[in-house]
Formats: sequence, structure tokens, C-alpha cells
Amino acid sequence: MIEQILMGASAVITLSACYCGWHYANKAQYLRELLADARNERNEYAEDFDKEVADNIYKASEIDRLSDLVAKYQRNQPEREANGKLASKKKRVTAELAAYVAERKAA
Repeated sequence: MIEQILMGASAVITLSACYCGWHYANKAQYLRELLADARNERNEYAEDFDKEVADNIYKASEIDRLSDLVAKYQRNQPEREANGKLASKKKRVTAELAAYVAERKAA
């Protein structure tokens, strides 16, 4: 009779130990999966951030390039008078020279 009680207690202890091992192994696996998910999420965030920074740098360089093109185009545009007609370069240079001569005579 005592042998049967000891065998039953031994079986209960063995089953309890197996259950505890299984339970903590499951908990450890769950924590490993949580950690892996957090690591993957962090890596995805870092990749998205890097892409966003690269896009912003590209946009800034694209804006600079386009503004340079606009400035070059505007520099090459012919001058116009107040009424919208093309201005005469000869008239402009003549006016500049007349102003320069007047300034020199005044000095």
C-alpha cells in the first residue's frame, strides 16, 4: 500500500515537473517571438526612416536643380519694357552710358 502511495506521489511529482518545464518553455518561446517582432518592427521603422530621409534629400536636390533651370531660363529671357514689348538693348546701353557720363561730369 505504501509502495502504491509512493509510486502515485512520484508520478504526480514527475507530471508536475514536466508541466512546469513545458509551461516555462512555452513562455520562453513566446518572449522570443515578442522580441523578434519588436526587432523586426524597429528594423522596418529604421528602413522607412532611411527611405524618407533619402526621399527628402532627393526632393531637395531636385528642387535645387529645378530652381537652377528656372533661373537659367529667366536669365536668357529678353528684357521687356513696361508695356510688355521687347526692350531695345541699344536704348538700355545708351541710357546707362548717358547716366555714367552725367555722373562723371557732376564729379
